[in-house]
Amino acid sequence: MVRAKRRGFVLLALVILATIVGFGVSRSRLAKQRGFNPDEFEHLHFAWLTSQGQVAYRDYFDHHAPLLHLAFAEWLKMGDQQVRTAR
Repeated sequence: MVRAKRRGFVLLALVILATIVGFGVSRSRLAKQRGFNPDEFEHLHFAWLTSQGQVAYRDYFDHHAPLLHLAFAEWLKMGDQQVRTAR
């Protein structure tokens, strides 16, 4: 029973690692063709503001629709919780 759980965990870890490596490789190829886009940092910063409880167009202004910020804010909240519990 324990071996089956461990095998499943190892398999899941390998799938996640392969996915991350695959995205990294595809992203590096795209970066060579596309170059730098400062909007990516804007979206990440505004998502962080949203995850801190600020409201778009009331607490900060962005000329993009806030749907992407709301989606990324949930991911940032999960990551922030993991950082807080690790300390």
